[in-house]
Amino acid sequence: AQTKVSKANADVEKKKAEAEKKKEDRSWWERAVDAVSDFFEGLREAVSAIFDALKEAVKTIIEAAKQLASNLIDLARDAIKGLISAFAEALKAFVQLALAAFPEIADRICGLIDNVVQRVQEAIDKLADALKTAVQAMLDLLGSAINALLSAYEFIINGILKVIEGLVLIWIKIMEGIANLVKAALGAPSQFFGQASEELLGQD
Repeated sequence: AQTKVSKANADVEKKKAEAEKKKEDRSWWERAVDAVSDFFEGLREAVSAIFDALKEAVKTIIEAAKQLASNLIDLARDAIKGLISAFAEALKAFVQLALAAFPEIADRICGLIDNVVQRVQEAIDKLADALKTAVQAMLDLLGSAINALLSAYEFIINGILKVIEGLVLIWIKIMEGIANLVKAALGAPSQFFGQASEELLGQD
């Protein structure tokens, strides 16, 4: 096992050395193309990181908004139920006072009031739960819409960067071609001028 590990490490080092040599053997133009590609790749990674952070922030804000909405709905529900209970107690006290001479009838009416209050409070609980579900669904939808918009912007920006990268690489290729033509022309002036004079004068 140690022998295999040593051989694998040696192969890795050999491949690294070959890759470095290939980089050194590459022309200035090829290294320029690599540098431009690496630069724009880094830009795209930075853009993706920014939008990922924005999406995470949107998720955090939406979750906080859902919790806040739930707390507010619970607070409103408790306040309404408290008011109903207080009103019911005041009403029962009035019934007990008004029908003091008829305690059985007063107790029966108070029981009816308690029954109605219980049903109303159950209805309020159901309504509050339904409202929380609806609000959370709306906030989830809003978060999804914002994230979709952010993804669209990210796609557009990365597309623009890709186009700019392509234009820069085309420009480098054009400049490389011009440089090669100039180099070739400088390397063979006699042939160039001889051919030119032959074309113009009919002889070299």
